[in-house]
Amino acid sequence: MKKYLFIIAFFITSIINAQTFQIGLKAYTPILFGDIIETDIENPSAGFVNYASGGSLDFKIYTKTDWGFGFKVNYSEYIRNIDAYKEGISKSLGISDSNMIMQSLYTYRYIGFQIGVSHNFKIKGKFNIEPYIFLGAGVFTSPIEEITYFKNNKTYTRKKTITGFATIEYTPGINFQWNFIDEHLGLSLHIEYDGKILEEWSEETVTYSSDSFNKTYDTKDYSISAVNIGIGISYRFGKELNN
Repeated sequence: MKKYLFIIAFFITSIINAQTFQIGLKAYTPILFGDIIETDIENPSAGFVNYASGGSLDFKIYTKTDWGFGFKVNYSEYIRNIDAYKEGISKSLGISDSNMIMQSLYTYRYIGFQIGVSHNFKIKGKFNIEPYIFLGAGVFTSPIEEITYFKNNKTYTRKKTITGFATIEYTPGINFQWNFIDEHLGLSLHIEYDGKILEEWSEETVTYSSDSFNKTYDTKDYSISAVNIGIGISYRFGKELNN
């Protein structure tokens, strides 16, 4: 209980001592690493992702000593390589692509909430550089999927529903900002490392035909990490930061 009271008192003190407030909107394209980009169908955690994009909305307060405290909401989408995924599924089912029809959203989604700390350094004129680190949690979801295929003179349907699971996210990075209108409206470029620790989970798959029904569970343990490079726009108000 004392720990939570200390955290609350800390943020109240920070707000009282705040000189500047900032709200910002960012968009970025990740350079992805980890199992999420693997295309080996025998790897149960292969994600077949070849493209991703994301954005965030953040709010920060700055103290007299240029320390910033705030929170942000993140949203990301991870798009499967459709051709590679169909090829992998055909291989695992032992059929040709012409004997299969696939309906899928092909998109993993993530939404999360973070709190963090930063320090603002004035470089020259209206240019600032700001290292930061944010920590938080969110939900990562797999796409819905339905496959109809023909094998051994029989038609089968295989379905997967959207599955979500808890995720811890940490994003250390650095922001370069140009406050081009009276130091209030700013444009920025940021580079950050985005690490996600995903809870292990089981994905349910149902396969059925006119005379059969089978339900299986595959354990998923995705590893997702990325280098996010993006741009943003922000608005600062309140007292100006000390030079």
